[in-house]
Amino acid sequence: MVYAQIKPRPSVHAIEVTIKDSSNKIRVTPAQLKRGYQQVETREGVITYKIEPATFKQVTEEVMIKPEVTKVEVLPALYEKKTERIKIQDRQTVLEPCQAAGSRYAKGTSVSAFCAKEIPAQYKTVEVEELVRGERTMTYTEPAEYKTVTRWVVDQPARAIEVQEQAEIEQLMVQHIVRDTQIFEDQTPAQTKALSVTEYEGEPQIVVRRAVCDNELSRDLVIQVQKKLAQAGYNPGPIDGLVGKRTIASLADYQLQHRLAIGAFTYETLEEMGIQP
Repeated sequence: MVYAQIKPRPSVHAIEVTIKDSSNKIRVTPAQLKRGYQQVETREGVITYKIEPATFKQVTEEVMIKPEVTKVEVLPALYEKKTERIKIQDRQTVLEPCQAAGSRYAKGTSVSAFCAKEIPAQYKTVEVEELVRGERTMTYTEPAEYKTVTRWVVDQPARAIEVQEQAEIEQLMVQHIVRDTQIFEDQTPAQTKALSVTEYEGEPQIVVRRAVCDNELSRDLVIQVQKKLAQAGYNPGPIDGLVGKRTIASLADYQLQHRLAIGAFTYETLEEMGIQP
């Protein structure tokens, strides 16, 4: 079993921000006049227009491109080394054959002499590691990131100001209006800008998962994992059955995208890949 982290899965998408609003543009076609010879008004009164262009103002906005993310860091356990003296064999008393007074004259009587011999206890000094503080986690927050975008918006739209021209009367060549002044409005489309925004799905978790032990991690199993990673679009390096940096990095990317515990050859990862350990 291993303690591992399930990280939030990043999701990158594009958004469009309007940096300049759409506006109306006015075009004026002046009146067309025709000349004639009679005693008439030499020039009719006519209304013309003075175009006052649109004015813009600059506004600044902050767009969030990365939300606030809570992360969890695992602090390893702390051990203290000590030396202990351990008894590996208790003190004991054994009987050994020996010569006792008179026993040498007791031949044929099945009498034997034994002497008690004491064997002292045996000890061995070993070095042990005593747990001082267990493994724990530390949670911290990465602040959100923003990007400042400046855009132009219409402060006052364009407008036409009416101007009155008075008629003129003389015995002269006259001009008749053939076509009045014409006003046309064209719309200028808004200007937008694409921004890339990163969001994270889910919350970080610390979980316990069953993992393949080092002595069970065969070269054939590593090759199967490397092939699955390559087929999924990751770069595990050479398909050689060796656990290198690129294989571990690709495995971590695969586990991140599939919301799996990160950092080991876990059984849940092998099951996700369709590999029988």
